[in-house]
Amino acid sequence: AIDYESIGKRIKHYRTQKKLSQEELGKAVFATPVHISYIETGARTPSLEILILIANALDVSADDLLTVSYTHLTLPTT
Repeated sequence: AIDYESIGKRIKHYRTQKKLSQEELGKAVFATPVHISYIETGARTPSLEILILIANALDVSADDLLTVSYTHLTLPTT
């Protein structure tokens, strides 16, 4: 299953990292600030087209938005 809420959180993370408002991102991807807000909260499912536009506007890969990065633990050896 796709976790759209997590995707939205990652979009918000990268947007705030670039110091963009929802309005500025919306203008860059031809969407309203309300629509960006819905995507960031997981209330709406972004189309593939808008997801790619968002990734390009934020200078990240679609993978960065779609996948969770895991920190691998190194187990001590004996």
